Amino acid sequence: MRLLAKHCVFVLVFWCCANSLFAAVSSAQAVAKQRPSLTANLESSGAQYLLTLDNNSDREFRGSARLSLGKDGNLSEAGQLSLVLPPNDTKALLLKAMQASGDQYLLQIFDQKGALVFYKVAPVRPVAGAAPSKAESVALTSGPPPTATAAPATTTVQPTVTKEPPPPEVQIKTRLVAGAQDNDPFVIAFDLAANKAIFDATFDISIGKNKDKKPVNLNKHAVVEFKLPEYLDSNQITYKLTRKDGSVIAEGATDLDKLFADDHVTVADIRTDRVAYSPGESARITVALEGISPHGFKLEIIARDFAGKTFFTETAHGGPGEEIKEKEFTLLLPGDVKGPVIFEFKVSDGETNLLFDSGEREIAVKESKGSQ
Repeated sequence: MRLLAKHCVFVLVFWCCANSLFAAVSSAQAVAKQRPSLTANLESSGAQYLLTLDNNSDREFRGSARLSLGKDGNLSEAGQLSLVLPPNDTKALLLKAMQASGDQYLLQIFDQKGALVFYKVAPVRPVAGAAPSKAESVALTSGPPPTATAAPATTTVQPTVTKEPPPPEVQIKTRLVAGAQDNDPFVIAFDLAANKAIFDATFDISIGKNKDKKPVNLNKHAVVEFKLPEYLDSNQITYKLTRKDGSVIAEGATDLDKLFADDHVTVADIRTDRVAYSPGESARITVALEGISPHGFKLEIIARDFAGKTFFTETAHGGPGEEIKEKEFTLLLPGDVKGPVIFEFKVSDGETNLLFDSGEREIAVKESKGSQ
């Protein structure tokens, strides 16, 4: 009888735990389904800026967006706007009353509760001509960033509230970007987000014996970039943001090896199926990749003859978080090609278009008999 009682208690406890786990999984799945699927792009034509927003969800999205603009890695807030996006629809907004300008932008979109649902840092795409006739003119406004709204009280019982520490005055996110050209050094970028504007500040970094600093005017958001030195005696990067009076606003450290490994796809090797090719032959080229990007990646290939004439272009893509080790390309060499062929590659972020890696390799071409 005692054994039977213990067995019943075990079954009851197991049933309760299983129900709790099932409820937690169901709740997580419901939250994932409710998350909006948004994409956005910013274009400029002269002094006009056109923001295109896509709501890829089956339900209406309501919230707000905050836009920052600038150049050379220093961004300032351009303004905010309210958003109402119908389900599975695209909206073009001609932005007015801009408080900043530039060729780089940061776009953050928040839902009605103040939760961040979209984040993008990218160059502004220049276009020619006037804005589309269907574009809606919207004036940007200034104000504090949206905050999460508290749920309404459902009971008169006041629970004991534990006082949480205040949020940091400035939040700092670090990322690594490859140079625009093959021989350009890597750039380390610091995304700064503040609760209020901070002016006449200084951002210092130290990498072993290498030290650098830049002035910062933080209008709630700024991006500070430093070129990495050619020779490094340490992988540890320490940084500090200070006021004009020398008081520390924020400081921290990061590891260079981790930055290279995170959110980054590079070309590890380029292989050909032959040592050299004759004019008119097909060349099969394999590009070996390493790394993972949460936004996916884009691999652009260009082949040109020694005179600089392009005869082959192709773009390959990798999905978010996808580990693709190799991409293969087959190109037909022109029948009149002379000298080596230049095989050029660029790897960039699939969403922000930030450059991860770039370079080129010469493909040997045999001298044709007619040219001897």
